[in-house]
Formats: sequence, structure tokens, C-alpha cells
Amino acid sequence: MQKDYLILFHYPIEEWNHFFRGAIHLHGHQHNGSEYNILNKEKGLKKYDVVVDANYMKPVSIEEIIEFFD
Repeated sequence: MQKDYLILFHYPIEEWNHFFRGAIHLHGHQHNGSEYNILNKEKGLKKYDVVVDANYMKPVSIEEIIEFFD
């Protein structure tokens, strides 16, 4: 059984608890465009901006975020 660790922070950080074990870092603070999360994924970073600006102006569920990285 896989456990998904979620690390929440107001702003993005460069390294977080369980960074090397696949933890997903959720943050806000910035007003990135929709390409931000895709670029992080392409770089191998499990860093996700949950602000609506980065998500086509709609809220995103935790299930959608986990699926995004799978």
C-alpha cells in the first residue's frame, strides 16, 4: 500500500520533508500560470501550486493532484 505524503506550505520551498521519498509539496502564495505545475512535473519536482491562477481558474481536488503525478 502506497502512502502519499502531502507537505503544505503557504509559499513554495526548494526541499521538503520526504522530498526524496515522493512527497508532494502543495503551496500557494504565487499567481503562476497553468504551465507552472506542468514544468515542475517535467523537472521531476512534486511541487504543485494550488492557487486557481495555476489551475484554469478553478479549485483542484487532492485526487486530481495525486493523479497528476501518477
